[in-house]
Amino acid sequence: MISVQVNLARLRRVQDGIEEFYFQETHPPLEVGSDLLVFEDKVNLSLKIAHSENSFAVEGCLQTALRVVCCRCLREFTLPIDFLFDDVWVLAEDLREDQIDTAFVMEKDEADITERITEHLIMNLPMRFVCSESCRGLCPSCGNDLNINECYCREETADPRLSKLANWNKE
Repeated sequence: MISVQVNLARLRRVQDGIEEFYFQETHPPLEVGSDLLVFEDKVNLSLKIAHSENSFAVEGCLQTALRVVCCRCLREFTLPIDFLFDDVWVLAEDLREDQIDTAFVMEKDEADITERITEHLIMNLPMRFVCSESCRGLCPSCGNDLNINECYCREETADPRLSKLANWNKE
């Protein structure tokens, strides 16, 4: 992931202060499980950070476009990414017990938030990439792309042990 650095020293000195950060960077491909996510566009990240008592409330927006492979037809396509997220950041010295599992903990005022942004990106990806809701995918018998050509394979190849059940609902 691109290196995203923020320095909250100035904001930390102002109670109830707000600061905004904007990043626009190119990004190398990212491997997530068995998928390779190739960034077709720059990653646009905007953060609005508000300081309160012992934490920072973050409102973020991430926009980009990814080249991914459809799980139905195995063709590459461009998937637009545009989502909002909320987060809580806390300096380690101010960390409360109720924030341990949910807050992003920073050791000092200047922090590399790359991993946290990557987490938000991954959490906002769909479970499976589908080029369109109408994608018909590949024929399970011959592998023909059903979006391009009709397939003339036998519709269903049932297990011969279950042949009696094939006629069950016809009677």
